[in-house]
Amino acid sequence: MYRILDIISLSADYLKARRVPQPRLNAELLLSDVLGKSRIELYVEYDKPVAEPQLSALRKLLKARGTHKPIQYILGKTEFFSLPFLIAEGVFVPRPETEILVQEVVNHIKSISAEEVVVFDVGTGCGCIAVSVAHSFQKCRVYASDISPEAVSLTKRNAEKNGVAERIVVLRGDLFEPFNNSGAPKADVIVSNPPYIPEEGWESLPAEVRFFEPRVSLLGGKGGLDFLRRIINSAEFFLKPGGKVFLEIGEGQRDPVMAFFSSRQKYVDITTRQDYNRIERVICARLCQAEENIVGGHSPG
Repeated sequence: MYRILDIISLSADYLKARRVPQPRLNAELLLSDVLGKSRIELYVEYDKPVAEPQLSALRKLLKARGTHKPIQYILGKTEFFSLPFLIAEGVFVPRPETEILVQEVVNHIKSISAEEVVVFDVGTGCGCIAVSVAHSFQKCRVYASDISPEAVSLTKRNAEKNGVAERIVVLRGDLFEPFNNSGAPKADVIVSNPPYIPEEGWESLPAEVRFFEPRVSLLGGKGGLDFLRRIINSAEFFLKPGGKVFLEIGEGQRDPVMAFFSSRQKYVDITTRQDYNRIERVICARLCQAEENIVGGHSPG
């Protein structure tokens, strides 16, 4: 009978042969799920034998991962911003880079003194941004939209799972459309991680993205800018004066997105934040107050 340590090594070899990234980590995560143990517990109990029914279950998971199916879909869960999230096929898998976007929003909300802060999460996916923000602040009321019924359902489940369902309103529709008749007030913050992968870059993406994740959640048209432009064009009508827009963007998109904001002639204080690879990943802009001088970005006199 195989021991836990033997199984980890054999599983990692199987995944490595199929060019799965981080094969040992994946092997540990899959075996942890089958045995209902943490990764630390696997090594504490490394000499413990594993029964055949559990080995059979592991083989099925390894076979799926060997096809490059994302491990989040296989396990039906992921972690984001130190919170547990359910995940399902047909819904975009959240990335670590988006945690930078959430942290920028959280840092900004800390500076708002209002008793209640209204946040719009446009294109919420599994709800990772909406839930993380609501979990960080009791004073937040979040309105989340997505065109996908699967995403709307998953966001509601994740809000329940993380104890914030009473402060998140999840609406189905395209971008800002569902907010029109929702009774939602204007937002203090609008945040979005929209599709921004250029269509022309699709074939260069990893197999586990191209073959398994929904194209509609990833592709942003030529140059990847279609949804970013649409969000910027509409955001000012849903944002309070002085409110801020936070967007996740892709490599090389900073300049055109800054130009989109500037062309509206209502945004000031446009800033960006780099990710771990020094790519400009988050862009933020503030909707000017009525009395502000848009040219100088400050009140006249």
